[in-house]
Amino acid sequence: MDDTLLTAWNHDPPYHHAEPEDNEDEDHFTANLVDALLGHNLRVERKSRQVRAARCWRGETDSVLNELDEFILAELDRWPHRKVQASDCSLGRHKEVANALLFWHAYVLRLQYLEGQALENGDVSYLDRGY
Repeated sequence: MDDTLLTAWNHDPPYHHAEPEDNEDEDHFTANLVDALLGHNLRVERKSRQVRAARCWRGETDSVLNELDEFILAELDRWPHRKVQASDCSLGRHKEVANALLFWHAYVLRLQYLEGQALENGDVSYLDRGY
């Protein structure tokens, strides 16, 4: 799947694309689009985690913790708006993508919360583990 297509969908709704016809090919394309978006976002998050881990190994743990806290607070602040936006989407591709990205935001929020908890408890062994 083309990165341009991912960029066009990898944001909160509303989406400015016409809803496709409701048929098996379009359903298959939507499922592939959602998989590609989530896979792309997971790769980006893994890279971000590697960067944070390297910073922790260099002694920047307090700075990383502050950034994690800021991220978590910002995500929690945006959550009600994102939830409304997703529920306002029509059925079909828009709804599927919006719900997948809502799930993604919740998933990353949990990952970064657990990462912060591990760091606060002095457990740096998580830095060596993948997702």
